Amino acid sequence: MSLRKLPRTLTWPLLCAWLVSSWLPGAAASDAQPETEQVDRLRVADHREQALADAALTAVRAVQTSARVQRARADPGRWEWPLPGREVLVRPFERPARRWLAGHRGVDLRGRPDGPVRSVADGQVRFSGVVAGVQVVSVRHNDGVVSTYQPVRSHVSRGEAVTQGQGLGSLDAQGSHCAPSACLHLGARRAGEYLDPMVLLRSWEVSLLPHL
Repeated sequence: MSLRKLPRTLTWPLLCAWLVSSWLPGAAASDAQPETEQVDRLRVADHREQALADAALTAVRAVQTSARVQRARADPGRWEWPLPGREVLVRPFERPARRWLAGHRGVDLRGRPDGPVRSVADGQVRFSGVVAGVQVVSVRHNDGVVSTYQPVRSHVSRGEAVTQGQGLGSLDAQGSHCAPSACLHLGARRAGEYLDPMVLLRSWEVSLLPHL
């Protein structure tokens, strides 16, 4: 039916209704489009922030895992300081560039002649005797690390079980790396590899003396 054939009383209302119905969807879409774009932008920003947060968390977890692995490899347990009195490091560990090159495969700790030398941890005496004219004691611990002490006048025997802090002998002035002063050379090995004993003694605060 044509609008021309409708009564005039109906023509204008129908025309207005048609115009409104044809205009409203476009207007609504026009108004909704900026809001939709804004929501999309916010969603993108949220995704980026979440991605950055996830990446940061992954990096932190990687660092923590690496630290745990290093501690597990080089820190099987806390060692007790093997000498009485103040903890003084005279010479630190110096890993040689090659196994056959010179280095300092242990640490020198200041002590007093005839002072007691104690086991750093529970274990079993692996060796007690003389090596190249120097009296040496070594103890194998439950974690597989072997601690060595020299020069020590030993009063323990091979195969003897010892506990942490138990006396192994007395510090000998002869054969000292710090002669004429007395000091204990403390070493650590595991599976044939030399370790830095200070890592195992890391909970202690030490004073470092210059090595001449």
